[in-house]
Amino acid sequence: MQLGGIIGKSAGIRAVPSLRYAQDTPPFTEHFHEDDGDDSEDLGPTGGFMWDGRAASTQEQAALPLLSPFEMANASRAAVLASLRTSRSANVFRAAFGAHIFDDS
Repeated sequence: MQLGGIIGKSAGIRAVPSLRYAQDTPPFTEHFHEDDGDDSEDLGPTGGFMWDGRAASTQEQAALPLLSPFEMANASRAAVLASLRTSRSANVFRAAFGAHIFDDS
């Protein structure tokens, strides 16, 4: 287990599944019905990203640990951006994503 949080001593609260299934993940719904012609059988909640479906996209899923108090514990998106802008990786990000990558949080 990798510890995180503001001082690096908090245990996370979820297991991280593989993203190999991501392209086939439907949006979250509380009432899922198979496309087999029998709409009477409610298979319950399905879809979305994260264990509870709260992320609607892989981009949203990737952002959640950045702000989680149990993981990276950043106070805001602006704090993530400020930290990254001054990190050793900043020039790598600029090379990969363009000179203006840090202009909009």
